[in-house]
Amino acid sequence: MYKHILIPTDGTALSELALEKGITFAREIGARITVLSCVESAPVLVVASVQLAEKQNRYRQHAVEQAALHLGEAQS
Repeated sequence: MYKHILIPTDGTALSELALEKGITFAREIGARITVLSCVESAPVLVVASVQLAEKQNRYRQHAVEQAALHLGEAQS
């Protein structure tokens, strides 16, 4: 029936549980899985454009690192 299942994760306890259940379900039915973690845009709360660029870069770097951590945990 299902051939490919998309499982989103954000590292919360609830998403980790959903990931475990999704992996188990996929194994039972012989489906592939793709795990997804999204990175939101940085909130804009600065006055100077130099601050904006710096804050956006730091936020994005941190968000990407967190997403990579969650996806790495899903691979284990």
